[in-house]
Amino acid sequence: MHPFRRCQCRQAFQNPQGHHRQKCTTAPGYRHWLRYRGRSQARVHRFRKWYRRNIQSRKPRKLLCQASTKVNRGIPMPRSIPRSLWFFAILIALGTTAIVVPWVFNRSIQLSTQQIDNAITLWKNSGPTDYDLEILEAKEPGGFKKQLLIKVRKQKIISLVIDGNFVPLQDPSQYQVLDLLESMAKNLATDQQSGQPFFTTASLASKDGHPLRYVRRNSITKERFEWVIKMKTPD
Repeated sequence: MHPFRRCQCRQAFQNPQGHHRQKCTTAPGYRHWLRYRGRSQARVHRFRKWYRRNIQSRKPRKLLCQASTKVNRGIPMPRSIPRSLWFFAILIALGTTAIVVPWVFNRSIQLSTQQIDNAITLWKNSGPTDYDLEILEAKEPGGFKKQLLIKVRKQKIISLVIDGNFVPLQDPSQYQVLDLLESMAKNLATDQQSGQPFFTTASLASKDGHPLRYVRRNSITKERFEWVIKMKTPD
């Protein structure tokens, strides 16, 4: 029989010798394990001391709540910002950025009077006296387009062709580079005095200052005027 089987705690049944329900008699050396014995006084004292120390080191949940309530009494606790407010704040910031960035970019690329003055000075100092111009002129609304071929020799126009037709010269200095720059400066001054929302941009050559592209647009009336200029010097 197994030595740990607690067969001593129940009454023996009337069964033949060797039956599994008979009282265990094969392990007398382990019978004292099943006998109840009281704890010694020193052992009980150590247990109480250990239990008291653990209980004193912990604070009940109720006391912690009372302490926090006592400290924060009369002081409003900061409220957390709802997530929906963060969403709308980010949405407003992105919308403002989408409006401000294009406006700042458009203001930075607009043509200024100083740029035209620098181009005029550069053309007078290093511009050629003989050159050929090809100007593509476009106007909106209406989709009006015109092509001009101009030949300049010794700072005078000797030939003017508009859409493949030779045109007699009424003003020899009408389509020279210097006259184009002065016309751009005049339009810019007129737009600034009128107070209308004109948007003017231009691309100027860094070598001699002649214009490469000129755009003048009114954002209210949708009027648009454009020059695309190509210049070649004769060999």
